[in-house]
Amino acid sequence: MKTAVRNYRSNDIISEVLYSSEPFENSSDELFFNVGNIVIYAISQGKKRKAFLFRTGPGGTDILPGVHPSVNLLVQAKTREKVTRLLKIIASLNRRKIEIVSLSDSFFLRVNVLIENRDFKIRDALAWTQYENFTPQ
Repeated sequence: MKTAVRNYRSNDIISEVLYSSEPFENSSDELFFNVGNIVIYAISQGKKRKAFLFRTGPGGTDILPGVHPSVNLLVQAKTREKVTRLLKIIASLNRRKIEIVSLSDSFFLRVNVLIENRDFKIRDALAWTQYENFTPQ
């Protein structure tokens, strides 16, 4: 079963997909993702911004607005600064040709703690990849 994610734009609320481990075009009102995909979905209202990194697939337990069915929520960035940190980590992993979808859920749970930390360093997240079983792209 594919996961549907709704893109929405109004005068005060914007919801959009910022990243996906599979190619997508952010032009339609609803995007569909295959099982096992990693997605970053953001909701903005005025200057406030939140982002959710989740894995698609069966057995999801987390309900997110604009996402159906339930997914496995791995990271929740609650401020604009935390969203930027999350996107920097993902960009660094991509530059190093690390296949993000192959990283474990526990890796992303550590990232969730890292982006909340005052002493934020991308190199910490990159160092954790040595303990993961990933295949370079």
